[in-house]
Amino acid sequence: MPDLIVIIFLMLAAFTAGWVDAIGGGGGLIQFPALLFGLPNATPAQLLGTNKASSIFGTAGATSTYFKKMPNEVKATIPMAIIAFIGSLVGAIFSSNLPRSSFEPIVFVVLIVVGSWILFSPNIRNEKMPTKVKSNLVMLIGGAGLGFYDGAFGPGTGAFLIALFVGALGKQYLVASAGAKVVNLATNFGAVMIFSISGSIIWSLALLMALANFAGGIFGAKKAIGKGSSFVKVIVATVAFASALRLALQIWG
Repeated sequence: MPDLIVIIFLMLAAFTAGWVDAIGGGGGLIQFPALLFGLPNATPAQLLGTNKASSIFGTAGATSTYFKKMPNEVKATIPMAIIAFIGSLVGAIFSSNLPRSSFEPIVFVVLIVVGSWILFSPNIRNEKMPTKVKSNLVMLIGGAGLGFYDGAFGPGTGAFLIALFVGALGKQYLVASAGAKVVNLATNFGAVMIFSISGSIIWSLALLMALANFAGGIFGAKKAIGKGSSFVKVIVATVAFASALRLALQIWG
């Protein structure tokens, strides 16, 4: 268990991540780098496992809410969630075997790429519904690929899933958000299973961060933000770039 100051820092990061996720997505770009800097001696598996264990509660709560309001849409996403779950298992096993010296440069690239995508990506809109064959292929390939990515690294997965549902499957934004949460819950669960089996999760810290993340999500959902999601996108991207710079100095400085 880290020092009290580090715990407070990580709980604040988790709260902020929950707030950001509730408004515009991208909370992982705040919470995961915070763990990376707050736990300099932790293994990649400990970082990823603690991150997943602390965020799965908020994802489960959101999924439950969507299921109550739109059960048919949630049920329709279950096949993709199962595929993503399998991909997440493979991704978590992959990252568990990476030494931290190899893991940090990969995370540096991930932060730059995902931060850029969130900041500069257009508002994708596709009103044309795809054929059943195309839809199944998108769900198969997208589920497996994003499942692996979320199990192995994770930041930005929710935003990627929403873009996939809207841009490739022609879903409305609300339906896309519901689908993204269902798939994200499956990938989180798969990763937590692997990291829990290997004993890589710092549960005492993960549960404290989970409470902060959940509280941040409630605060973000209830609070009216005058500047909207575009403002949050800039904040999330800025955090990603700042974290990447800090990590670069730590690796090569």
